[in-house]
Amino acid sequence: MNKKEKYIIYVAQKCDKIKEELTDKLDTENTNKVFELLVLTRSLAVNIIEQYVTNKSELNQIDRKIKKYYNITGKNEKTLTELSKACTSANKVYLEMLVTLGKNLWLILDLWKVHGGNFEKLCNICNISHEKGLELTKTLEEHSFAESIFIANLDYKNKGDFIEETPDAPLTICIMRYIMNQISNTEKGSQSAREAFVNVFGPY
Repeated sequence: MNKKEKYIIYVAQKCDKIKEELTDKLDTENTNKVFELLVLTRSLAVNIIEQYVTNKSELNQIDRKIKKYYNITGKNEKTLTELSKACTSANKVYLEMLVTLGKNLWLILDLWKVHGGNFEKLCNICNISHEKGLELTKTLEEHSFAESIFIANLDYKNKGDFIEETPDAPLTICIMRYIMNQISNTEKGSQSAREAFVNVFGPY
């Protein structure tokens, strides 16, 4: 087990311990505990995304080698093919982990807001200024922190038509993966997600 894997396990265990210590009281101690849980879950997401991005890059290189070998020999290279299958399987696990982290982050962000979390601190954890955050969410006053991140991609810097996995935007990536999984893979989740989508973006 390498250092990164040990760190991921440590953070996951730390998150579980904090969850056990939380109470229903709305006080500063609980606010700080929920914020610590948010920070640790974000850190966990960063590490998983880094693993996914690295593995995806390796998979692309392997698949290019497989294609090149096949073009030359007309055959599939057994070792490379097995490596490709292993990387594909690992990527599936990483994506499932991102979905789970997205669900956890959604719940933690809602819990943090209930316990006194504020938007300025959210902007800080998203590595943007409070002013920039207000600009990005000026029409989203009625939405939760998680919804604001999903809609405005608060920690995703390279705005464009597509969002690519990057460890620099763990909140956006995980929450996006969670919502898209709900829409695609669960009947109840699909209905709820579509209703939320319409409430946010309007009918389509």
